[in-house]
Amino acid sequence: FPAELLSPLPPYTSEAGLVIGNHTAMPGEEFDLPLMMNNVDGVFAGQLTLNYDPLYLGALEINSLMPDMTLLSNIDEENGIIRISFAGIEALESDLTIANIHFKVSENAPSMTIPVEGKFFMANESNLTGNITNGSVTINGFATGFENNSEGKDNLLACYPNPVKDILTINYTV
Repeated sequence: FPAELLSPLPPYTSEAGLVIGNHTAMPGEEFDLPLMMNNVDGVFAGQLTLNYDPLYLGALEINSLMPDMTLLSNIDEENGIIRISFAGIEALESDLTIANIHFKVSENAPSMTIPVEGKFFMANESNLTGNITNGSVTINGFATGFENNSEGKDNLLACYPNPVKDILTINYTV
């Protein structure tokens, strides 16, 4: 990478952190999950490895959000592993979102929370794996066969007893 030409020994960067975003999605939905770095002053290069469950999530692509850095990525769809490396000749100067991972939720995914975990993180040749904040994807909903009810036929019924004691009865209509 060009950063190696600028300085043979990059400064030690013990404070840099990797934050993996969180997202809530429906089965079949495509979305972007952000990868953020904080305390990045002086970072010229980085490398990271992430894991996710490929049974319920498909990683489609990695979109770099660092115009002055070269970013290379590899998605191992079978094992749910993402590897990302980046480098540049200008150091990062402020906290930023470095990339978005474009995921698609499996059509048959149940309601659940899937961890997206950082397994390795290095900046300027310093192992910072302990500075990873893991993220997750929460899959909500399931196919019911009913479209959204936009007819405005909601019924708000009373709850008894009010105020609630040990037992609460809620009446509802579908």
